Amino acid sequence: MIFRYNYVKKKILKFTISNIVYNCYRLDQILNIYDQTYSRSFFKQCIKNNQVLVNNKICTKPSKKVFYGDKILLIHIIQNINKYKLNQLQLNIVYEDDYMLIINKQSGLVVHPGIKNLYGTLLDMLIQKYPDLQYIPRGGIIHRLDKNTTGLMIIAKKLESYFWFNSHMRRRKIFREYETIVYGILLKNNTIINNIIRHPIYKTKMSVGIIGKKAVTHYKILNNFFCFTHLRINLETGRTHQIRLHMENIGHPILGDPIYYNKKKKSYFIKKLNVKKLIQNIERPLLHAKKIVFFHPLTKKIVKIEIPLPEDMCDCIKNIINFKL
Repeated sequence: MIFRYNYVKKKILKFTISNIVYNCYRLDQILNIYDQTYSRSFFKQCIKNNQVLVNNKICTKPSKKVFYGDKILLIHIIQNINKYKLNQLQLNIVYEDDYMLIINKQSGLVVHPGIKNLYGTLLDMLIQKYPDLQYIPRGGIIHRLDKNTTGLMIIAKKLESYFWFNSHMRRRKIFREYETIVYGILLKNNTIINNIIRHPIYKTKMSVGIIGKKAVTHYKILNNFFCFTHLRINLETGRTHQIRLHMENIGHPILGDPIYYNKKKKSYFIKKLNVKKLIQNIERPLLHAKKIVFFHPLTKKIVKIEIPLPEDMCDCIKNIINFKL
């Protein structure tokens, strides 16, 4: 499999289905399997825009079944790229060697391109600075953070280190620690275990269900304030929106989260405790990937990296401490 990305003029993806296990797969699904850099919704849109050929014939149905030996060609013309914006973005590199990067992702930065964020993503920034990453699956990105979540991420610079980290991630050998501030007072440390599945109505959200993928979140209380709790969170699994959904599910949504929050509880805090001024300047979910521990792909030694909380979280904690009811 070859991974090539050209963000200046057009994106070309060309391959022949060479594995019989992919018989009867959907066209949008097989495109996403061969190139995991983009989302499935992106490929659906490309198909609908007459940008995908199957056996030299344009196909406009994302649900079309493909088979062993089929030849697939995608040509996506990239227009209106904001080169100035891309050049102004800077990677905040915490650690670097020949095998990997550890970055501190800023808020507002999307990790992978999607139908709503085609350009100006972390992947664009990485490939601009390290062109060889275009030959590594996902541009070397080992794990994701939500757009407005800040903190540490691992980027593999070599194919062998990508597979090393990917294997360790699947076997849960990479330790990730977060900090967050939630509504309400939590009285004891605990673990949340349930299944996470895509929301049946709102497709950009996740939900807790009987079926789905198992998700395990451990949380520890760092500080209790008058109506907020500062938590340290360790993930045993890494599901989409896991921490945000789990906190909402136990009735303690993250401050600033516009999607996962308990409306009644939030209304109580704002009206009864008069904290509207305290939280009105919070522009994102206050969630930060603060610490990461892993085995180095070359030396096999343990690497521990920890960074401070971002300015907005520090300011929030300071304001809470100084707040008078």
